[in-house]
Amino acid sequence: MTQASDGSIGAFFDVDGTLLDTTIVHFYARLMTARMSPLRRAVWAAAFVPRLPLFLAVDRVSRAAFNRMFYRLYRGRDARGIREDAESIVPDYARAKLYADARETVRQHLDDGHTVALVTGTADFVARPVAEMLGVRDVLATELTERDGRFSGEILGEPLSGAAKARALVEFAGRRGIDVSRSYAYGDSTADADMLAIVGNAVAVNPSRRMASVAKLRGWGIRSWR
Repeated sequence: MTQASDGSIGAFFDVDGTLLDTTIVHFYARLMTARMSPLRRAVWAAAFVPRLPLFLAVDRVSRAAFNRMFYRLYRGRDARGIREDAESIVPDYARAKLYADARETVRQHLDDGHTVALVTGTADFVARPVAEMLGVRDVLATELTERDGRFSGEILGEPLSGAAKARALVEFAGRRGIDVSRSYAYGDSTADADMLAIVGNAVAVNPSRRMASVAKLRGWGIRSWR
C-alpha cells in the first residue's frame, strides 16, 4: 500500500459481509431480543423467521428497497434504548464476527496514514461501535429518523446502496481532500460495485457470484477473508 501521512488516500469499507460475517438482520434480532427472557425470545423468533424469505426476495431485486423495507421494523421503538443496547451489545458480537484479515487490512491502512471510513447501509448506531472497535473515526451509515424519541421507520435521505454509496464516498472525499484515484474500497456484493468503481484500488471481498463476475470483468482485486 502507498503511504500518505496527510490522509489524502482513502480506504473505504463496507461492513456486513465485508468486515463482518453477519448482516443487518442479525443485528436487528440481537437488539430486539436483548431485554427478553429466553421464552419471549423464542416466541419472537417464531414470529420473525417466517418473514425472512420475503426480505431475501426483495434484497435480490434491490438492496435499496430491502433497506427501506427492513428499517420499517424499527418503527415505534425507543431510539435511546436501542442506541444504548447497541453500545453494549454490538462490540462483543461484532468482534466475534470480524474477519481476522479485515482487522489486519484496516490496521495496515491506518498505519499507512490513510483516511479510513466505513461506508455502509447498516444503521449508524450499529456501525459506529464497529468503527470504534477498529479504531476508525469516520462512518457513513444509514440514519433513522425519530419522532418524539422513537424511530419513525423511515431513513434519513436515500439508502446507502449502489450509486448512493458512490455519491457518499465522492462527497466525503471532496470534503476531506482525498484523491479517489489513489484510494481503496472493499465490498462483497453488487450493492458495493458503484463505490468500488470510483476508486483506483477496488477489492471484492468474499464476493457473491454476481460480484465475482463484475470484479473479474473490471479487473478488480478479489480476496477471501476468514
